[in-house]
Amino acid sequence: MGPFFFRRSFGALCLTAAALAASGCWHRPTASASGRVALNGVPLKGQVLLTFVGQDNTPRSTRTDASGAFAVSGLNVGETRVTLVSVPEGGAATRELVRATQGAPGARSASTAAASKSEVPAEYGDATNPRVTCTLQEGDNALNVEIQTSSK
Repeated sequence: MGPFFFRRSFGALCLTAAALAASGCWHRPTASASGRVALNGVPLKGQVLLTFVGQDNTPRSTRTDASGAFAVSGLNVGETRVTLVSVPEGGAATRELVRATQGAPGARSASTAAASKSEVPAEYGDATNPRVTCTLQEGDNALNVEIQTSSK
């Protein structure tokens, strides 16, 4: 058994691995999640951005509809962190406008109006200390997210 045999065997092994990967034999299980987001038992009316981060640390996001419902697929199976943030009416452009006008003379009413639209308490958007976690199984997962306002 010389070096030629080793090169041929290694090459055949690489081709076999590539063929198995292409055929789906090394299938990575995925999950999907759907449900509703409610605040103190009431479905949220404004859009909420949910970001799911699994063990691969790759974020996957979706938005709720007008009734607080959401659906997302392509998630990793296993322990998952979920962050939630309100999407201002008008989307990211409104958020940038509020940031730009904060502290400017006469801007108080615009930033206050945008802040009052925020239904999700800020602590639910903290990715370093997520308030919502779940364990996703392969396939479809029903996930109703109940968030609470903090009592101070």
